Parts: sequence; structure tokens; C-alpha cells
Amino acid sequence: MANGSLPAYLSSAKPNPMDKRAPWFATIAPSYAGIFLWIAFYDVLGRTLQVGGLAGALIGLVAAAMVSYLLFYKVFGMLGMQTGLPLYVVGSSTFGTKGGYLFPGVFMGLLQIGWYSVATFFATRLVIDGLSDNPDYLKTLFDPAEANRGFSAVFVIVAIAWGYIFALIGSFGIQYVAKVSQFFPIIPLVMLIVAAVCGASGLGSFQAKPAEGQSLSVLAGACLMVQMVIGFFATAGAAGVDFGTAARNSKDVSLGGLAGVALAVLVAGGL
Repeated sequence: MANGSLPAYLSSAKPNPMDKRAPWFATIAPSYAGIFLWIAFYDVLGRTLQVGGLAGALIGLVAAAMVSYLLFYKVFGMLGMQTGLPLYVVGSSTFGTKGGYLFPGVFMGLLQIGWYSVATFFATRLVIDGLSDNPDYLKTLFDPAEANRGFSAVFVIVAIAWGYIFALIGSFGIQYVAKVSQFFPIIPLVMLIVAAVCGASGLGSFQAKPAEGQSLSVLAGACLMVQMVIGFFATAGAAGVDFGTAARNSKDVSLGGLAGVALAVLVAGGL
């Protein structure tokens, strides 16, 4: 297609200049590490213990970390670094102008709505958990069978309030959110370390309890772990194009991914 017939959002796209790029430890690594240090990532990883025990869970975690880095991040990160252009522009080189508008344009936009919904769910659960210390009350709020097979009115009200308040904070203070996000992963990391230290005394006597009617399978547990990690990370890996535009060279892309993706998966999931 001739350059003159390109849509305005493509023809006006300009690569991120080198003087505005920064080291991997200030851009790619903390951005990705924050994703894996989010409770939505590791909240249910422990279910693999009932399938493959501790060995299956850890083997799967190592495999998932390397697959995430090599197959779901690095190529995209390199594309972002080499072109300096965001995902919606790079995607058009594969899907065409119309396809690029839909994939990854509209699709990734809808995906962000979904992720914000997930974040709102976990935040709402935490808020209500903090406001009430009555187990029966919490059971009514969170157990679908106890709440007419759906969320209670209290849950919905808190979720709407939280969602809109923090959406406004984000929209008006996005430049401050970006600065804070570089240091924010430290908070959940410290929380995970404290929890791990507190529970370390029982690690030596830990025995995995398989689900009723099943036996432990290291292979099945490892495969389940890989499935859970990749299912969580796959679309965020494609966003590596956007993160890669901040990289100065291929070394930044590699080190940023090794620290922010592979190592973060092992640390957050392992703890």
C-alpha cells in the first residue's frame, strides 16, 4: 500500500528516539516484574501442588519462566527496540492496516478492560476482607452458593466505587503513576518474602495432598503450571513491543526480560 494511503495513525507514527530510551532496570524489568508480583498471577498457583506435588510445581515453574521469556517476550521486545514503534504499528506490518486496527488495536483495548476488571475484583475482595472480620459475613459475600449464585450487592457497590475512583486517579495522574510503578513491585515482593519466611519452618514436613480420587503426577503438575503461567502472561508478552521501544539495544531487551519475566516468574511463583 502506498504511503500516502495509509491511515493517519500509521503515517504519523514516529519511532521513539534514542535519547529518550533508558536502561533495562529502569524500564522493562520493573514494568514486567510488577505484573508477576500482582496477586492475580500467583493466587491459585498452589493448586498445582495437589496435582504434581512440590517437584512438579517447581519444574513447571522453571519451564514456564523460560518459555515465557524466549517464546512470548523476546521476539516482541526486539521488534520494539529495532523499530522504536508501538505494538499497533508493528502489528499492522503483519495483519495489514485493517487487521492491525482489530489485532492488536481493538482486541488489546478490550483485553485491558478485562484486566482492569480482574484488578477490581481482587481489590474489592481485599477491601471487604479488611472491613469485616466476620467469617460468616465474608462467606455470604464471596461464595456464589451463599449469595444466590452471584456477587452480593455489597460486593458490587464496593467494586463500582473502587473501579471509578482509581480510574479517575489514573487518568488525571498518569505521569505520577508511571513514576511510582518503577518502585511499586518492591512492596508485594517484601510481602511475599515475609510470608515465605513465616511459613518456612513447615517446609521440611510438607506433604502434598492430591485431590480425592487422584494420585500425584510430576509431569501433570508441571504441565498445569506451564499452562497457568503462559495463560496469564501470553498477551502481556506481546506488549513487549511497547516495552521494547524504551530499550537502547538488544542487551537491554535480553536483560530486561531475564530479570522482569524469567526471574520474576521464579521468584513470585516460587515464594
